[in-house]
Amino acid sequence: KALYNDALVNLQRIIAISSPEGSSPNPSYEGVALVLRSWIFSVMTDCYGAIPYTQALKGTAATPIYNPEYDDMETIYAGLLSDLKIANEKLVVGGPAISKTADLLYAGDLMKWKKFANSLRLQLANRQ
Repeated sequence: KALYNDALVNLQRIIAISSPEGSSPNPSYEGVALVLRSWIFSVMTDCYGAIPYTQALKGTAATPIYNPEYDDMETIYAGLLSDLKIANEKLVVGGPAISKTADLLYAGDLMKWKKFANSLRLQLANRQ
């Protein structure tokens, strides 16, 4: 429950704020948040199997969903692979920077984020 209420909700906010329609557009932040969101969902589905995914994080939507349906692992993996592909396209080395002090994992090094995204894609494709 904490992963949904804390980590995933916060990452969803970062994606919304940093998207082209958001209040502070920055594809690098959006890409990093997509990678982290995908990683958390992958850990959860590997541990528990079917989990809420496609309807998850919609509690504050215009039409809120408070009891999301569970998705099977095949659907989740397909969605995660798609998100990681999008994240990889948004993480452009030499593009918009991310704060070195705010990035506790890779200190703003977008190439390392791309490597993480692609290694996670490979891992999920093998499990699929």
